[in-house]
Amino acid sequence: MRTDAATGLPYYTLYAGDAPTLSFRAKFGYCDYAIMYDELNESYEDCGPDVNGVYEWKYKFPKATDPGVLMRITATGYFIDGIQDIKPYNGKLLKSGRRGEPEDALIAQDSIFVKVYSSTIRIPVNFGERSPIWKSAKMYIYGPGATRRIVEFGRLGYDGEFRVEGPDANNGYVAIYEPTRREINPTGETKIELVLGDDDANIHTIESVIRPPAAALAAPESAPATDEAMDDAL
Repeated sequence: MRTDAATGLPYYTLYAGDAPTLSFRAKFGYCDYAIMYDELNESYEDCGPDVNGVYEWKYKFPKATDPGVLMRITATGYFIDGIQDIKPYNGKLLKSGRRGEPEDALIAQDSIFVKVYSSTIRIPVNFGERSPIWKSAKMYIYGPGATRRIVEFGRLGYDGEFRVEGPDANNGYVAIYEPTRREINPTGETKIELVLGDDDANIHTIESVIRPPAAALAAPESAPATDEAMDDAL
């Protein structure tokens, strides 16, 4: 947890594609069901079954938020009066619509804020009058420890493939790949090598380094230290 300098709000940092387990409970009273709302994406999710007063569910954060944007995630717990009034389905909220049905009571509600970041590999390539041979090109990503990931070229850049933009007016290209968290060092440098040939049978190795955004590397500020403060967070 960190504190946003612009708003003073505490937030969590996640990498694009992460699917953490979120949890929610009521300090007082009992909830029959709980519903999560992703304000940025306008999407609802069921918080799962109640297990000893606690709701736990996985939620995936597939893409990075824009710079300076905080994603607000809110969970709300209800007590059923009669039949359940609302239920999420495919991200939308369905209502029972039964006449004369009393409204379910709102028992508890809380929110967290999240920033989602990603790292993009962009390697410029320019061999002058010679043209790169992309179909045999390989990108090597040296992640945490001794792990090495081999990424091959794909014209459309599907998952696990890098794509290419170009050529430009100067016969320049850019090799582009968006790595997953497991492929990079999330707290430091990650070395990348692009190995490819040209149409004159020369082999080239181009090296690059990426680093996570500075916000993700900064030391946490004033994270909640007391049990009471932690209870106020989801």
